[in-house]
Amino acid sequence: MDPSEQFRLLQSCVLTI
Repeated sequence: MDPSEQFRLLQSCVLTI
């Protein structure tokens, strides 16, 4: 898993909140 991909996932989580 690429770091950018992880960041993208984290942003998605924050957006979901």
